[in-house]
Amino acid sequence: RRVLPGADVWVYDNNSSDATARVAREHGARVRREPRQGKGNAVRQMLRDIDADCYLMVDGDDTYPAEAAPDLVRPVLAGRAEEGSPAQPARSASAVASSAVRPGRWVKG
Repeated sequence: RRVLPGADVWVYDNNSSDATARVAREHGARVRREPRQGKGNAVRQMLRDIDADCYLMVDGDDTYPAEAAPDLVRPVLAGRAEEGSPAQPARSASAVASSAVRPGRWVKG
């Protein structure tokens, strides 16, 4: 919320044993539980549940700094890219069509 104040923040608790869900809820996130084990199940359920113009998927373990979020979503929301990741520059729709979208990436919906 600090770096994307207009964003709806959803957290999918996929049987975690830490306090991620509680902390997320305390900070205003919408928390859903996905009982089927595995990140793929959580991502598929998230995409079924949430209709959005842009999805930014991150793990709760601070793999990437939150401050990177605006730079990741800006090209998608501006219509200049369809998909990207912190490790790669944003790519056009034609480039995306030739690759699979993997969890941990964002994609324009």
